[in-house]
Amino acid sequence: MTSPYQHIESAVGDIRVLIVQPGHPQDPLKCQIEVARLSLDAGSKPENPPSYEAISYCWGDPTPCEPCELDGIAVKIPASASEVIHRFRLPDSPRRIWIDALCINQQDITERGEQVSLMGAIYSQCTRCLIWLGPDTDTMAKTAFDTVDKVCHAAREADRESKDPMVEMLSMFSSMSFTRSVFNASFEQRLKGERGEPRFKLEDTQQDLFKLLRRPWFQRKWVFQEAVLAPESTVYCGAETRPLPSILEAGHSLHRHRAWSHTREEFLMIRDLHLLWSYFSPDTNNELPVDSRTLVALLAFLRTKFSTDPKDAVFSVLGLVKRNGQTNDSFQALLKTDYRRSLSDILASATKYAITETQTLDVLRFVQPRLNEDAETSQIPSWVPRWHLRHEDIDMGVNRMGPDGELVSSTKLELIDPHDVAVLKCRGDIIDDICYRFDAPRKDVIKDASALATFFKNMRSLFRRDILSQVFESTTIDDATRIRNAILPNRMYSVDEESAVISSTLMMGRQYPMQEYRGDETDDLIRLESYLNEPGLVLPALPDDEVIPTSTFKDRSSGEQAFVRFAMIIRLALHHRALFTTSRGLIGIGPCTMEICDVVAMLHGFPLPVVLRPKGDGYEFLESCYVHGLMGSRHEWPAGVVTKEETISIR
Repeated sequence: MTSPYQHIESAVGDIRVLIVQPGHPQDPLKCQIEVARLSLDAGSKPENPPSYEAISYCWGDPTPCEPCELDGIAVKIPASASEVIHRFRLPDSPRRIWIDALCINQQDITERGEQVSLMGAIYSQCTRCLIWLGPDTDTMAKTAFDTVDKVCHAAREADRESKDPMVEMLSMFSSMSFTRSVFNASFEQRLKGERGEPRFKLEDTQQDLFKLLRRPWFQRKWVFQEAVLAPESTVYCGAETRPLPSILEAGHSLHRHRAWSHTREEFLMIRDLHLLWSYFSPDTNNELPVDSRTLVALLAFLRTKFSTDPKDAVFSVLGLVKRNGQTNDSFQALLKTDYRRSLSDILASATKYAITETQTLDVLRFVQPRLNEDAETSQIPSWVPRWHLRHEDIDMGVNRMGPDGELVSSTKLELIDPHDVAVLKCRGDIIDDICYRFDAPRKDVIKDASALATFFKNMRSLFRRDILSQVFESTTIDDATRIRNAILPNRMYSVDEESAVISSTLMMGRQYPMQEYRGDETDDLIRLESYLNEPGLVLPALPDDEVIPTSTFKDRSSGEQAFVRFAMIIRLALHHRALFTTSRGLIGIGPCTMEICDVVAMLHGFPLPVVLRPKGDGYEFLESCYVHGLMGSRHEWPAGVVTKEETISIR
């Protein structure tokens, strides 16, 4: 069969542009291919840049099944591509577009990799990006887009009020941000329909907005690069359209002020719009962390998204990576887009690149317990995050942040054999071995407020009583006594601080990223203990979802507020976790996969303790962990901590 595809020189920036001939909705598709050349120099543009609109859409079933005439040759194309081309075909003039299904020879795996490596240039040099969400089958697009407009209008009006000169003057004399409080109050009133013109209630239309955000396009890994790089992006759903920045602005505004009803899924959707807005907007440099264009930052953000090909977990962000002086040409080779490479090699190479790029081991905070491994994933080194797996939980790093919100190691990374992607070899300290461990409550158990209260009381009692009732289903009195005996004789922590130690450990030192749930830890513990001891206490019902809206705190007693905050953090901290003690008496929370005789270590260039499993002449990496007393600088560690520095090889 004759192919419409001729070889193109990807190395010099050649791409194919699809010229879609005009036609009416029922007319067959007729297209031509034209080769165009992009500029591969980020600082310049070609004299005659090609003119085309880049398509961003979801592939769905990739099976070629719909007819299309391409350069006079009858071919079959995926149904999704056919739908998109039909939607954007003009009735009276040709249209020049770039769409991956037809502009890349999908049967040539070498070309596919070469062209994917040009995706950053393809989207950044297009005239605009056309985003296709699909047909408006459930007739919600107009309401959803209207809601976007109204949320943006409400936020702008609230922002205008908060910047009134009188408000700004009063803010100078306020202990808290008076400007922020004015914005919050105005925005909330407008979302509730209490003021503003035209008036609307977000609760009446937000479900149509979330239906829109559930469209597969918003869940793709590729959309981030496509949306951020294009000079202009327009979203289409059926006949309805809106500029992409408007949708992102609405998400950002809702994320700033969360006095609206939402589920965990909805929270994540709004959060992702906010993060995308932060990258997208040219006026938000102050909203972005300095390292927002590092590979690890991009991979981490897209952990909640999916890609049809697992290798695209890495390839989909390479166009956004800001290359720096830490990564010379030999390290750039680690990021070569080649679909012939194994998944293990791609993920390990990306992780080694991220380590070299940041000169830290911070990437290790994204390694999670290896559960339900298959033949392919079992080949991935233990220190490599499974970037290709979609993480739907809200935990973007419980026990991943220091007290000031930053990950800062007190030791400098000493990486050995940096180009070897099969092993992570570095300097570190072996702290102690694990002598006892038991699983944390199941996630469904800790949804129950009463069970949470009992669990907390019993864990505190662990250090006070010689006789302990059952902590939870799998823990007996003998188990509790063994834990007590393992810890108390070693006196790693003083008797006076033992209750605070266990409480802090259960909350993993309050090392969590959701700042709106933070309170004063000492005061919270006092309030919570007093609250749980109230006679005839009736505990507040907690939402089934992981996300507890901040509205839950309103009009609550200080004890109830402390309890709700505690419940929220426990839900995050104990998911897939186990509590443990070490031979010298350290206590902590680590991965559920840990076993007795695993070791706790500190790797140079990484601020958190980790759990390693001795294996042959090296170790297997399980996960970072929380160990009470080891989360700060080394001079703050308990006096009984003994370290043994060595070269640690992790496979």
